[in-house]
Amino acid sequence: VVCKTDGSINNGFEIVFHPHTYQYATTEGKEAIENCLAELRNRRFSGHNFGGMHIHVSRDSFTRLHLVKFHQLFKNAQALFTKLSQRKAEKLNQWASFANIGEMPGNNYSRYAALNYTEHTVEVRIFNSTIRTERFFKNLEAVKAAIDYAKQSSLRELDDAHFLRYIMQNRSLYRNLSRFLVDKHEHIITANAIDARIIRQVQKQLTRPAG
Repeated sequence: VVCKTDGSINNGFEIVFHPHTYQYATTEGKEAIENCLAELRNRRFSGHNFGGMHIHVSRDSFTRLHLVKFHQLFKNAQALFTKLSQRKAEKLNQWASFANIGEMPGNNYSRYAALNYTEHTVEVRIFNSTIRTERFFKNLEAVKAAIDYAKQSSLRELDDAHFLRYIMQNRSLYRNLSRFLVDKHEHIITANAIDARIIRQVQKQLTRPAG
Protein backbone atom coordinates (compact mmCIF):
# COMPACT_ATOMS: atom_id res chain seq x y z
CA VAL A 1 0.00 0.00 0.00
CA VAL A 2 0.87 3.68 -0.29
CA CYS A 3 -0.34 6.26 2.24
CA LYS A 4 -1.23 9.61 0.67
CA THR A 5 -2.72 12.96 1.53
CA ASP A 6 -6.23 13.54 0.23
CA GLY A 7 -8.20 16.76 -0.16
CA SER A 8 -11.35 15.31 1.42
CA ILE A 9 -9.57 14.16 4.61
CA ASN A 10 -8.72 16.86 7.15
CA ASN A 11 -6.93 14.77 9.75
CA GLY A 12 -5.61 11.50 8.40
CA PHE A 13 -4.46 9.84 5.21
CA GLU A 14 -5.71 7.82 2.27
CA ILE A 15 -4.51 4.22 1.89
CA VAL A 16 -4.00 3.20 -1.73
CA PHE A 17 -3.47 -0.46 -2.60
CA HIS A 18 -1.22 -1.56 -5.40
CA PRO A 19 -3.17 -3.62 -7.97
CA HIS A 20 -4.38 -6.96 -6.62
CA THR A 21 -6.49 -9.68 -8.13
CA TYR A 22 -9.61 -10.54 -6.18
CA GLN A 23 -8.23 -14.06 -5.80
CA TYR A 24 -5.04 -12.78 -4.18
CA ALA A 25 -6.80 -10.32 -1.88
CA THR A 26 -9.08 -13.06 -0.54
CA THR A 27 -6.47 -15.85 -0.26
CA GLU A 28 -2.68 -15.32 -0.05
CA GLY A 29 -2.96 -11.59 0.64
CA LYS A 30 -5.87 -11.79 3.07
CA GLU A 31 -3.79 -12.15 6.23
CA ALA A 32 -1.68 -9.10 5.37
CA ILE A 33 -4.84 -7.03 4.80
CA GLU A 34 -6.33 -8.25 8.08
CA ASN A 35 -3.11 -7.35 9.91
CA CYS A 36 -3.06 -3.90 8.33
CA LEU A 37 -6.62 -3.18 9.43
CA ALA A 38 -5.97 -4.57 12.92
CA GLU A 39 -2.95 -2.28 13.28
CA LEU A 40 -5.08 0.74 12.41
CA ARG A 41 -7.68 -0.28 14.99
CA ASN A 42 -5.05 -0.95 17.64
CA ARG A 43 -3.63 2.54 17.07
CA ARG A 44 -7.14 3.95 17.50
CA PHE A 45 -7.62 5.27 14.01
CA SER A 46 -11.20 5.82 12.90
CA GLY A 47 -12.58 4.62 9.60
CA HIS A 48 -16.36 4.82 9.45
CA ASN A 49 -17.70 8.15 8.13
CA PHE A 50 -14.22 9.58 7.59
CA GLY A 51 -14.04 9.12 3.83
CA GLY A 52 -14.84 6.45 1.30
CA MET A 53 -13.59 3.06 0.18
CA HIS A 54 -13.16 3.20 -3.60
CA ILE A 55 -12.69 -0.05 -5.52
CA HIS A 56 -11.14 0.05 -8.98
CA VAL A 57 -11.78 -2.76 -11.48
CA SER A 58 -9.68 -3.08 -14.62
CA ARG A 59 -11.67 -2.27 -17.75
CA ASP A 60 -9.90 -5.24 -19.35
CA SER A 61 -12.10 -7.41 -17.11
CA PHE A 62 -15.16 -6.50 -19.16
CA THR A 63 -16.41 -6.99 -22.66
CA ARG A 64 -18.52 -4.10 -23.93
CA LEU A 65 -21.78 -5.96 -23.25
CA HIS A 66 -20.64 -7.05 -19.79
CA LEU A 67 -19.76 -3.45 -18.89
CA VAL A 68 -23.13 -2.18 -20.10
CA LYS A 69 -24.92 -4.78 -17.94
CA PHE A 70 -22.73 -3.97 -14.91
CA HIS A 71 -23.56 -0.29 -15.42
CA GLN A 72 -27.27 -1.04 -15.75
CA LEU A 73 -27.29 -3.16 -12.59
CA PHE A 74 -26.04 -0.20 -10.57
CA LYS A 75 -28.70 2.05 -12.10
CA ASN A 76 -31.54 -0.41 -11.50
CA ALA A 77 -30.50 -1.64 -8.05
CA GLN A 78 -29.75 1.71 -6.43
CA ALA A 79 -31.79 0.92 -3.32
CA LEU A 80 -29.81 -2.24 -2.59
CA PHE A 81 -26.44 -0.67 -3.37
CA THR A 82 -27.32 2.27 -1.10
CA LYS A 83 -27.85 -0.19 1.76
CA LEU A 84 -24.58 -1.96 0.94
CA SER A 85 -22.68 1.34 0.82
CA GLN A 86 -23.39 2.14 4.51
CA ARG A 87 -23.40 5.79 3.55
CA LYS A 88 -26.02 8.41 4.26
CA ALA A 89 -27.91 9.74 1.27
CA GLU A 90 -26.34 13.20 1.49
CA LYS A 91 -22.83 11.71 1.44
CA LEU A 92 -23.66 9.53 -1.54
CA ASN A 93 -25.04 12.54 -3.37
CA GLN A 94 -21.92 14.52 -2.57
CA TRP A 95 -19.22 11.95 -3.35
CA ALA A 96 -20.81 9.06 -5.28
CA SER A 97 -24.07 10.14 -6.82
CA PHE A 98 -26.18 7.61 -8.69
CA ALA A 99 -27.57 10.53 -10.68
CA ASN A 100 -24.10 11.13 -12.13
CA ILE A 101 -23.58 7.63 -13.49
CA GLY A 102 -24.56 8.78 -16.97
CA GLU A 103 -26.57 7.08 -19.65
CA MET A 104 -23.75 4.86 -20.89
CA PRO A 105 -20.32 3.83 -19.53
CA GLY A 106 -17.82 6.60 -20.04
CA ASN A 107 -20.34 9.42 -20.28
CA ASN A 108 -20.55 10.45 -16.63
CA TYR A 109 -20.09 14.19 -16.33
CA SER A 110 -18.60 14.17 -12.84
CA ARG A 111 -16.00 11.98 -11.17
CA TYR A 112 -18.20 12.12 -8.05
CA ALA A 113 -20.43 9.40 -9.45
CA ALA A 114 -21.33 5.98 -8.06
CA LEU A 115 -19.38 4.58 -11.02
CA ASN A 116 -16.49 6.69 -12.28
CA TYR A 117 -15.08 5.54 -15.62
CA THR A 118 -11.38 6.25 -16.07
CA GLU A 119 -9.15 5.31 -18.98
CA HIS A 120 -8.10 2.00 -17.46
CA THR A 121 -10.54 1.25 -14.63
CA VAL A 122 -14.11 1.37 -13.45
CA GLU A 123 -14.08 3.01 -10.02
CA VAL A 124 -16.89 2.00 -7.64
CA ARG A 125 -17.12 4.93 -5.23
CA ILE A 126 -20.23 4.17 -3.16
CA PHE A 127 -18.81 2.56 -0.01
CA ASN A 128 -18.26 4.24 3.32
CA SER A 129 -14.71 4.09 4.62
CA THR A 130 -13.94 1.29 7.05
CA ILE A 131 -11.15 -0.36 9.01
CA ARG A 132 -13.36 -3.30 10.05
CA THR A 133 -12.16 -6.49 8.40
CA GLU A 134 -15.60 -7.96 7.72
CA ARG A 135 -16.82 -4.67 6.21
CA PHE A 136 -13.71 -4.33 4.03
CA PHE A 137 -14.28 -7.77 2.53
CA LYS A 138 -18.04 -7.20 2.34
CA ASN A 139 -17.34 -4.28 0.01
CA LEU A 140 -14.97 -6.32 -2.15
CA GLU A 141 -17.50 -9.13 -2.32
CA ALA A 142 -20.30 -6.73 -3.30
CA VAL A 143 -18.32 -5.52 -6.32
CA LYS A 144 -17.26 -9.06 -7.24
CA ALA A 145 -20.86 -10.27 -6.95
CA ALA A 146 -22.05 -7.43 -9.19
CA ILE A 147 -19.40 -8.30 -11.78
CA ASP A 148 -20.22 -12.02 -11.68
CA TYR A 149 -23.98 -11.49 -11.73
CA ALA A 150 -23.95 -8.95 -14.56
CA LYS A 151 -21.86 -11.27 -16.70
CA GLN A 152 -24.29 -14.17 -16.52
CA SER A 153 -27.64 -12.38 -16.38
CA SER A 154 -30.03 -11.07 -18.99
CA LEU A 155 -30.92 -7.40 -19.22
CA ARG A 156 -34.36 -8.22 -17.76
CA GLU A 157 -32.79 -9.57 -14.55
CA LEU A 158 -30.65 -6.57 -13.64
CA ASP A 159 -32.55 -5.34 -10.58
CA ASP A 160 -32.48 -5.42 -6.77
CA ALA A 161 -34.60 -8.54 -6.31
CA HIS A 162 -32.79 -10.78 -8.80
CA PHE A 163 -29.35 -9.61 -7.61
CA LEU A 164 -30.28 -10.14 -3.95
CA ARG A 165 -31.45 -13.69 -4.66
CA TYR A 166 -28.20 -14.38 -6.51
CA ILE A 167 -26.12 -13.20 -3.54
CA MET A 168 -28.02 -15.31 -1.02
CA GLN A 169 -28.10 -18.39 -3.23
CA ASN A 170 -24.31 -18.10 -3.65
CA ARG A 171 -23.60 -17.07 -0.07
CA SER A 172 -20.61 -19.42 0.20
CA LEU A 173 -18.86 -17.21 -2.38
CA TYR A 174 -19.85 -13.95 -0.68
CA ARG A 175 -19.80 -14.80 3.01
CA ASN A 176 -19.22 -11.34 4.45
CA LEU A 177 -21.76 -9.81 2.08
CA SER A 178 -24.52 -12.32 2.87
CA ARG A 179 -23.81 -12.07 6.61
CA PHE A 180 -24.11 -8.28 6.43
CA LEU A 181 -27.44 -8.51 4.62
CA VAL A 182 -28.91 -10.92 7.15
CA ASP A 183 -27.47 -9.06 10.14
CA LYS A 184 -28.48 -5.55 9.05
CA HIS A 185 -31.23 -5.93 6.46
CA GLU A 186 -33.06 -9.20 7.06
CA HIS A 187 -36.36 -7.42 6.31
CA ILE A 188 -35.20 -6.84 2.71
CA ILE A 189 -34.38 -10.50 2.29
CA THR A 190 -37.71 -11.58 3.76
CA ALA A 191 -39.61 -9.13 1.53
CA ASN A 192 -37.98 -10.71 -1.52
CA ALA A 193 -39.13 -14.20 -0.51
CA ILE A 194 -35.67 -15.63 0.03
CA ASP A 195 -35.89 -19.18 1.37
CA ALA A 196 -36.12 -19.02 5.18
CA ARG A 197 -33.62 -21.88 5.44
CA ILE A 198 -30.98 -19.67 3.84
CA ILE A 199 -31.59 -16.95 6.42
CA ARG A 200 -31.28 -19.45 9.28
CA GLN A 201 -28.05 -20.85 7.86
CA VAL A 202 -26.49 -17.40 7.59
CA GLN A 203 -27.71 -16.51 11.09
CA LYS A 204 -25.84 -19.55 12.38
CA GLN A 205 -22.73 -18.26 10.65
CA LEU A 206 -23.12 -14.98 12.52
CA THR A 207 -22.45 -16.81 15.78
CA ARG A 208 -19.07 -17.95 14.42
CA PRO A 209 -16.07 -15.80 13.52
CA ALA A 210 -15.88 -14.76 9.86
CA GLY A 211 -13.19 -16.66 8.00
